[in-house]
Amino acid sequence: HCVHYYDLRNTKESLAVFKGHRKAVSYTKFVNSSEIVSASTDSQLKLWSLDRPQSLRTFMGHTNEKNFVGLATDGDYVACGSENNSLYIYYKGLTKQILTYKFDTVKNVLEKERKDDDANEFVSAVCWRQGSNVVVAANSQGIIKVCGCFINSWRFNLFS
Repeated sequence: HCVHYYDLRNTKESLAVFKGHRKAVSYTKFVNSSEIVSASTDSQLKLWSLDRPQSLRTFMGHTNEKNFVGLATDGDYVACGSENNSLYIYYKGLTKQILTYKFDTVKNVLEKERKDDDANEFVSAVCWRQGSNVVVAANSQGIIKVCGCFINSWRFNLFS
C-alpha cells in the first residue's frame, strides 16, 4: 500500500516511503523532477512531493479495484484508465477529473440486449505523447483510441 522511492545506486535503503493508499499500488510515474503520482486499486491516484511524506492531493472519480488501468502524465495533467471503460484526465491542482472519455462497448451481434454497464471492459493502457496534447488509450477489448485534449482558459474539449 506504499510507494518506495529509491536511488538505484544504493538499493539497500529507500530514500522515502510514501504511505496513504488503502490497497495495492499498481503504477507510479514522475510528474516532474520533484513530484510523482501513484495509482492504486483503491480507486485513487495520489500526488506526492519527493520532499514530503504526506500526499499533496488525492484524485478520485475513476474506478480501479482489480485491474491494471494504466497511468500517464504530461507534467500538469494525469491520465488514467477506469474499470467503467473510460479514460479520465485530471489536472494536478484539482481533485476531480476535468475530462472523461467513455469507450463504446463492444457488442456481439447475438447480445442485442446487453447494456453498457453489464460489460467487463476497462481502459487498460494509457500513454501521453510527450510535449503534446495527445493521449493514446486502449481498452481490454483491444480498441485503441487517440485522443487530443484542448485545454484553453479552463475550457476542456476531448476529441478522438
